[in-house]
Amino acid sequence: METFAERLRYVRGNMSREDFGLVIGVHKNTIGRYERGQSEPELSVTSQICLKFNVDPKWLVLGKGTPPIISDTDSVVFYSEKGRKGYLLRERGAYDDVTEENLSLLTEIIKNLIKDLSLPLDDVHAPALANLYYTEMKTRLAHFSGELAKLTTPKT
Repeated sequence: METFAERLRYVRGNMSREDFGLVIGVHKNTIGRYERGQSEPELSVTSQICLKFNVDPKWLVLGKGTPPIISDTDSVVFYSEKGRKGYLLRERGAYDDVTEENLSLLTEIIKNLIKDLSLPLDDVHAPALANLYYTEMKTRLAHFSGELAKLTTPKT
């Protein structure tokens, strides 16, 4: 899959454009334009795709890395250590209220940082940055937790 359009079509899998668009907050016709290569989504839409469908942003945008496994259920890595991985299954496009609440809080923090640091970003960038940062934080914390467990587990 060489183009963004091809990768997006792959992520959508067997979902209708309408259902896919509802999950990421975009009209079905816009999804069609993305898939035909007539336009590309803004950062906020791309981050929603990555968050809601557990897609690596580098793969979606640049085609680098491994594509996600796509089916009616999505296999989500929640633990990885020395080649061993643990997986959770969720319905494609499913997300929980806790994640949404956390993203809302993180978005507000990022908006404050943009203002406090006088960064050349607008508030509209904050939700996209929150999505990407939240996903990265979850991955790093899961890894750190595993490493900490190894250090604190008594040896027999």
